[in-house]
Amino acid sequence: MGSASRTRPPKVSAEGLQTAPATPEVRIRTLDILRGFALLGILVVNARVLGAVPDGERGEWSADLLSALLVGTLIESKFYLLFSFLFGYSTALLTRGPQASGRGGAARYPRRLAALLVLGAGHALLLFPGDILTLYAVLGLLLHPLRRLRPHTLCRIGCGLLVFFFLLMVAYGLATLGAGPQTEGTPSGELADLYRAGPVGTVTAHLAQLPLFMAGNAMFAPHVLAAMILGLAAGKSSLLEGKLPTGDLAVPGLPGARRIVVAGLVVGLPGSGFMAVGAYGPLPPEWSVLGRAAGVLSAPALTAALGSLVLIAISRRSGSRTGTMLSDAGRMALTHYLCQSLVLCLVFTGYGLGLYGRVGGAVALVGCLSLFTAQLLLSGPVLRRWGRGPAEALVRLVSQGRTRM
Repeated sequence: MGSASRTRPPKVSAEGLQTAPATPEVRIRTLDILRGFALLGILVVNARVLGAVPDGERGEWSADLLSALLVGTLIESKFYLLFSFLFGYSTALLTRGPQASGRGGAARYPRRLAALLVLGAGHALLLFPGDILTLYAVLGLLLHPLRRLRPHTLCRIGCGLLVFFFLLMVAYGLATLGAGPQTEGTPSGELADLYRAGPVGTVTAHLAQLPLFMAGNAMFAPHVLAAMILGLAAGKSSLLEGKLPTGDLAVPGLPGARRIVVAGLVVGLPGSGFMAVGAYGPLPPEWSVLGRAAGVLSAPALTAALGSLVLIAISRRSGSRTGTMLSDAGRMALTHYLCQSLVLCLVFTGYGLGLYGRVGGAVALVGCLSLFTAQLLLSGPVLRRWGRGPAEALVRLVSQGRTRM
């Protein structure tokens, strides 16, 4: 960097871009890399939900049951927390610096949330009723007033929310356990018929499921908001904006990443494993909610460990290519999220093959890995051609108050 960058601090644009005064925009690569990584976990979980993927029989070991246990331990409840944390971090970037206080700056954040709300509503109706964008838009309004608090105060609020939600889930889990044996819920034949009956049937099925998914989003809103608040605290502290010297690749790093990995695995794996065996066996179904309660506290620890592992891996010279592909995918994470749902609909619903409830967990996992690989490979060419994804371009236009390209 030149002398100008030493005399004046870098500024952050409305998209969360760190820019030197006299140089082109440079993304904060850690955020993009972690967003790209999070896309994989979101895809795997959404595929299992949208496709009603069978888990295999409890107590009968199979590839489908093993894949369910793997997903339940390492992926479920982890990656929406990572996205929530990054949402909070980006909020800190969006609401600080000249871009937030300049002309029209105060209106950009609510306009951005409004764009997410509209996109999420359309996504829920047409593609996936378990949409998370609408929840982010609503919780973003709650997050915005907290931006002036100090990081340590935000950490206390976020951790307090986690403990509060954990205690609620424990109480709910103990009540469920005390109610005695339960039968596992399976997709109804009527719902399966709708999902296989063409586009109209698919939209009808989405409408029928919306109340259930909205209730689930409301139930887990404290968990999501806690991650957002902790991300806001991290953003105000510029936690992910340092540099790790890695040969030809300068990867923004995370202080103490290796310690975070060790601590996160020790704290996170037991609780997440308990959550998985409660949800998929061999424990009986009535243990599921109590397992989810354990996941409330273990999931953040394991999420931090997995994210740190990725940063450590791509900080090595051998991981530079992977880091670049993850970064490119993360720059258009919103577009990829919507495209994932579109592809899943073409596979599982009446929009396409209508394989709802007919694809096992192991096959679905392999399919998700294949789709994610394709997204990684396509991100670079798309960015080189257009500079950003179409969904990101739309949100940018709305947030800046423009009505045309």
